[in-house]
Amino acid sequence: MTSKYYVILTAIGAAKLANATALGAQLEITHMAIGDGGGVVPNPDATQIKLVNECYRAQLNSLSVDENNQNQIIAEMVLPETIGGWYIRETGLYDSVGDLIAVANAPESYKPQLQEGSGRTQVVRMVLIVSSTSNVSLKIDPAIVLATRQHVDQSISALEMRMKTALTDHEKSRCHPDATLSSKGFVKLSKSTDSDNDTTAATSSSIKAVSDQVSGKLSKAANLSDVEDVALVLENLGLTEQHFGYQNIQTYTDAGIYTFNVPDELCAGRKCWVEVYGGGGGRWRYKNFINPDRCHCCPGWRWWWWICRKINRFNGY
Repeated sequence: MTSKYYVILTAIGAAKLANATALGAQLEITHMAIGDGGGVVPNPDATQIKLVNECYRAQLNSLSVDENNQNQIIAEMVLPETIGGWYIRETGLYDSVGDLIAVANAPESYKPQLQEGSGRTQVVRMVLIVSSTSNVSLKIDPAIVLATRQHVDQSISALEMRMKTALTDHEKSRCHPDATLSSKGFVKLSKSTDSDNDTTAATSSSIKAVSDQVSGKLSKAANLSDVEDVALVLENLGLTEQHFGYQNIQTYTDAGIYTFNVPDELCAGRKCWVEVYGGGGGRWRYKNFINPDRCHCCPGWRWWWWICRKINRFNGY
């Protein structure tokens, strides 16, 4: 079946493209024109130097090589909402000096204007088949480019793919900033329980170890009331009573204050208890705190032993 709608190079366009190929130069296609064909859909003619009835001309919005066919050049122009009021029946491509390079017919389509109550933005596309796209300049003025929905969708899809790839590569890398006291980042784990390093983070096991140590500590506010084994603590601190045996056992017949021979370990300002047991009809014990060698006794008493507490002050003394 013969195609009703097609694009051809004009004689001028074919000559310019051949010359560009021979000289290794490029043909610069810059504009597209839209026409209504004078009321009918025309057949493209290679001898044309202009459209049958041009209605609108503007710079190209896009000029690129077809990804699926390297011999096809795709030219696009965007018709704004404010442009229209006529039928699209013919299109043409012009070079930078204004020569008609290619011409095409198109299925009849009305382009309304915004003030008609049905304005729309419309993309007009021409596909030009050439033997070598390297001889056609694909430069577009970015100042006049309007992105089509398809172009935006393709660009977003490509950007998402690049971002996904970049994130995946970054996750697999070790190029991450270290954490500081003022900024977020990655830190190295540490099991140390006595480190003062601000660049590492404690593991759960190290935190538990410190917690276990703290739970066994005495509370300062309890003032030693939370000690479980007081006797053991005193023994560990060397604060237990020391008995020095039945030294110089002696019976006193007269009341008075007596001087004793104090063991050497009780000297040097230490205080001690002297236990004196009563004689006669009853036996009872009398303790006197001395510093360090005098005790008041009654008749019939005798001192029994020294009891030394290795502290310098206790029980209010």
